[in-house]
Amino acid sequence: MNLDKFLTSQRSAGQSLIEYILLFGVISVLAMTVFKSKAFRNYIGPDSNILETVRNDLEYNYTHGAKNPKKSGGFSSNYSGKHDLYYNNQKNETHFFGPIEKYP
Repeated sequence: MNLDKFLTSQRSAGQSLIEYILLFGVISVLAMTVFKSKAFRNYIGPDSNILETVRNDLEYNYTHGAKNPKKSGGFSSNYSGKHDLYYNNQKNETHFFGPIEKYP
């Protein structure tokens, strides 16, 4: 009787192992199909529009210390204009302050 129980438990353990291996194989094939698809690569790939927009915004935020006001345009490292971190266009003055009178 003990031999029958042992053989039955070994068969069910082997069946579970085979089922897990097959399940892993199916999931792997589905994942590779999705990741290698052209639509996924256009959305998340190295030349995607989303990552380009994120890169431009991060470069502008790092350089100017403010959010990019031009969402449609790319980042330009042309520093001919007034720097957003230094100059406040709404108040028409700099963000820095100095003494009212000359220090003796």
